[in-house]
Amino acid sequence: MLKILRKITPIFMAIVLVMSLSLTSFAYEYDGEDKQGVQIDDKFYSLDYILTHISEFGSIIANAGLDIILDVNGKSANLAAYFASGTEDDFDTWSSNPENQTEPNPSIYINQSGEEILINGNQEDDTKIENAVAKNAVFLTIISGECASDVTKVEVVYDGKTKEAVMDNGTFTYNVVPMMQNGDEIVVKAYVGDELVDTDLIVVGEEVQEKEFKVIDIY
Repeated sequence: MLKILRKITPIFMAIVLVMSLSLTSFAYEYDGEDKQGVQIDDKFYSLDYILTHISEFGSIIANAGLDIILDVNGKSANLAAYFASGTEDDFDTWSSNPENQTEPNPSIYINQSGEEILINGNQEDDTKIENAVAKNAVFLTIISGECASDVTKVEVVYDGKTKEAVMDNGTFTYNVVPMMQNGDEIVVKAYVGDELVDTDLIVVGEEVQEKEFKVIDIY
């Protein structure tokens, strides 16, 4: 799949990466679901984002060059290193050599809407948002949750809009009118001063669940 010409346009590269994901096993497990995609620099672009924003993703690739970590069949490697090696092997074969492998290590996840979500892993001390939930009522969606005592601002991001939630004694709320659809995604962001310290991805209509990112291999 990735044994392609050395000279390649950004849009074509984006299309090739999308096609290659049919073979890839690199994903993030988030809220019990496997999220496939590609890492560029420290960001993991979900397959949903790539398919929705193919032109924008092509521009991202153009700016990144080939500094991309791609995983095929459980073997991660840097795409630039693959092309620079001059090998005649395809990417899958070349990346099977442990000396050629590069472990993925993103710190930010990009969802379908293009929102950046910090990857906190299992570090409970980094958690500033808890029990965030979005429920539909009559004509509106109620977003609510708890935040740490040092949080100074909470934002909610939905449909490309960023709104500041109302905070009160360790809790936050925001009402969306008209109401959203069950299954719509909302990103909740917590700040201490101007610093973004935590993000959480919630889905309208879902109950509160513990969410975490981790890298997994799918065979």
